[in-house]
Amino acid sequence: MKKLILIFIILVFTSCTSMEKNDSKKKLNINNTKTEIVEVVNYYENGNISSKENLKEGKREGLNIYFYENGKMKEKSYYVDGIKEGTSLEYYENGNLKAKKNFKKGDLSGLNILFYESGKIKSEAYYKNGLKDGLLVVYNENGEILTKVKYKDGNRLKQEVDKSEGENIESKNN
Repeated sequence: MKKLILIFIILVFTSCTSMEKNDSKKKLNINNTKTEIVEVVNYYENGNISSKENLKEGKREGLNIYFYENGKMKEKSYYVDGIKEGTSLEYYENGNLKAKKNFKKGDLSGLNILFYESGKIKSEAYYKNGLKDGLLVVYNENGEILTKVKYKDGNRLKQEVDKSEGENIESKNN
């Protein structure tokens, strides 16, 4: 009898060190480590994963990945204390890259590139503290420059080229 009680106590303690909740929509893994990062996996009704999020004290932490219902990746972002940090990649449903965005403390920072669904570059813009700061270049699907605009602290300084309306404007100040 004492052996049965001892075995029961050991089973209870070992099962408490790692818990797993599994239903049709969420899977929760809790690792008892010093960092206490929780991985939350959400599912679509069809059983495909909709997201894999890492949480620390209820805030996103580290790599977080989001998926389309067809199973293809939608977004891959890094977080520090619930705030986007570093490079974030967004994808079209066909798998091609949609956007490459850089974040610093949650604000867009540095070069950010948007792509057409074909994979060709749509625009390139520089940001500082979440505001456009530097050159914005917009391209058509053939790779030709449609617009070039210089920004400083979010304010438009100078539009160098504008072919979007069928005209070519060189050095237009605003």
